[in-house]
Amino acid sequence: MVSASDLCRVISDLDLLWPLFAARHIGRLLSGIAAIAKQAPMRLDGEITGRVGGVQWRELTGTDEDKVLVKSKAGILTTTRASDLAS
Repeated sequence: MVSASDLCRVISDLDLLWPLFAARHIGRLLSGIAAIAKQAPMRLDGEITGRVGGVQWRELTGTDEDKVLVKSKAGILTTTRASDLAS
């Protein structure tokens, strides 16, 4: 949804949702998002969504921490990358 809100400025992030239908595609999806983010004139933000909920895409690319936050209809929970991707 595009908004004409005062909150949208030149420095605003672009927030997107990317559905993930099969965990085997996560590598390609993340590398594609990262490549676009490097060239985008604004910061790309957003979540990769699956059956359990959504995870911020940068959390899935990280190597420093295995735990990720998952936002779902039931609330927010902490899980591991592997567990989230297996869902």
